Amino acid sequence: MSEPLSQRQIQQTLYEYARELYMQAWVENGEEDEDPEIDEGLETFDYLYEHEAWPE
Repeated sequence: MSEPLSQRQIQQTLYEYARELYMQAWVENGEEDEDPEIDEGLETFDYLYEHEAWPE
């Protein structure tokens, strides 16, 4: 029988899944003529996740 996941493992898994989905949307909704700024997308997601608000 396997051990149950800890709360931290579950939080990390959900964070990684949400980040992946956000980045998929970030790339898909970027300007067609420009390469999406991956670092900017990751920083934006991390800010939103931590502060629960858009950067000002």
